[in-house]
Amino acid sequence: MLNKTALGRAVMRHLEFLVMSKHITSRLCHARTLAGLPATATTLGRRGLHSASSPIFKSISDVGEEKPFYVTAPLFYPNAAPHIGHLHSLVVADVFARSVSQRGRRVEFVTGSDEHGLKIQQVAAKEGRGEEQVVKKGAARFVKLAEKANISLTRFVRTSADEGHRKGVESLWKELQSRDLLYKGKHAGWYAVSDECFYTESQTRLVQRDGVEVRVASDSGAVVEWAEEENWKFRLSSFRERLRERYENESSAIHPPHQHAAVLSSLISSPLDDLSVSRPSSRLHWGIRVPGDETQTMYVWVDALMGYLTGVGFPAWSKDREGVLRGEGGTVCAWPPDVQVIGKDIVRFHAIHLPAFLLALDLPLPRRLYAHAHWTVSRSKMSKSVGNVVDPMAIMKDYGADVLRWYVVRAGGNGRGDVNWSIDQLEKHEMELRDLLGNLLSRVGNKKILSAIPDDDQHLVRDPVYLRDWSMPPDDKEMSKGRREIAWKGIDGLRESLLSLEFRVSNALDRLEIGEAVQLVVDTLKTTNKAYTDAIPWALSTPAGLRLAACAWAIESLRISGILLRPFIPAKADELLSALGINEEYRTFEYACVGRGQTYGEGEGTIRGKVMLFPSKEIRMKNAIENEFRAEVGR
Repeated sequence: MLNKTALGRAVMRHLEFLVMSKHITSRLCHARTLAGLPATATTLGRRGLHSASSPIFKSISDVGEEKPFYVTAPLFYPNAAPHIGHLHSLVVADVFARSVSQRGRRVEFVTGSDEHGLKIQQVAAKEGRGEEQVVKKGAARFVKLAEKANISLTRFVRTSADEGHRKGVESLWKELQSRDLLYKGKHAGWYAVSDECFYTESQTRLVQRDGVEVRVASDSGAVVEWAEEENWKFRLSSFRERLRERYENESSAIHPPHQHAAVLSSLISSPLDDLSVSRPSSRLHWGIRVPGDETQTMYVWVDALMGYLTGVGFPAWSKDREGVLRGEGGTVCAWPPDVQVIGKDIVRFHAIHLPAFLLALDLPLPRRLYAHAHWTVSRSKMSKSVGNVVDPMAIMKDYGADVLRWYVVRAGGNGRGDVNWSIDQLEKHEMELRDLLGNLLSRVGNKKILSAIPDDDQHLVRDPVYLRDWSMPPDDKEMSKGRREIAWKGIDGLRESLLSLEFRVSNALDRLEIGEAVQLVVDTLKTTNKAYTDAIPWALSTPAGLRLAACAWAIESLRISGILLRPFIPAKADELLSALGINEEYRTFEYACVGRGQTYGEGEGTIRGKVMLFPSKEIRMKNAIENEFRAEVGR
């Protein structure tokens, strides 16, 4: 007779065979539980079946020590207030960070402010303030945005204020110089002041503006002028073949796939010119001076991009005898990033420039780059001058952080096409949350329905064993055949969906398919609502067994969905789980399986159906007025 450990291994070998054969069983969670194993552990790897197909999410280094999962959002330019596109980057990165943390791995999450450059000088001159004041105020706005949106940052890098960043950039420059990868030369091209960027002839076009023909950058539309100056240059051209080989051999290095194809195509079809990495200090004084050459200021390519390294301790890194990067204290370094989240307009800087610097330093490259699309208003690009910029702080004040987070991932979760901002669509997605989660919680927490379950069966609503051992009952003579088939098959279909839901959601997230991951939970909640409605548990004529099953499986669906939604809508998901009486320790992905973890609280009434997860606009306004009144009275 097999003991428990042997049984567990046998079950998991069978599961692995099924997975490798692409016959994904719907009983993954159930089998893990029966084997007495953690819900997400298999012999394929410590972090489970969902990790096997995606090496970027592998948590163990070659020397057997855990490398923190490292995710980055862009270092934002602080010359203007944050807009919805900035929040998009933060939310996507936060979903990846939280989903990995939910699976038991330590996470480093870095973003910051790119405080370098001519535009900062211009804003400071226009406002009659010093550059330091401008960037301090601008950076604070992004920190506040991250806090308001419940973004789980571990570090916010300020490139002009962090002394460690300055030292890291200077260290990079000296290392490149020692390897003969920097030289001084003439730089000429079409220069856009607003972009702080030189463009080639092919990257510009002639347009009519106010009756005058002007040349503009094709991508940004910024006016360009011909400029020539002496700069330091980086031998970017010498890395073209290595970059091309990288993207040919790693077809998932950039997501979505069309962005990967575009980068590879450019490396194959076009030469890679050496990169200007400084500007005359007479024109650009707000930045880090070139070591040993006060006449030149390092350009943004070097300064800002290095923030991803200095954010996790560079240059205080060393390689041990096995080649593993270690930081101060000898701990395994978080570098390289497992995922870098950016907007599609800065793909080239992150797919070409940063990897070339890293290759020059013999440092490992970021594993995946996620480039999301842009947000538009009335199908036009958001622009401060036009006045159509969407302020996420104002939206969150009116609708709450999680409603806006939900809209961002639902509308822009596939990352492939530009998203048109719409209050109507925001409210549509808010209604989706209210219907799928809020109303369902109210229905299943209805005391009249729960109290109609026989006293001897009341405990089964909260009993994991009942759920794990549940099977379709024999024909119920109390019901017509038609209703019986609809009701019981609906519940059985819900059960089948829940048994594999965590696996499917984790797999989608590992492939960086955020939209797919959240859609899986949405589909399951729709199935739950339908199954619960078809069972008609509130009707006196409904058999006791069906009422019990409908309530138990609907509540279990809310519990599992609540856990899986924590990366997306963390505050509301936790509010839902608290309403169900689920303790903090049972809210990780390990417990997003049927019948895992504790029962739903202790004692009668712990399922609080009267919790209003997503109040209507009218109720929010009423509450805001009452809170304001209380605050006035309390003064």
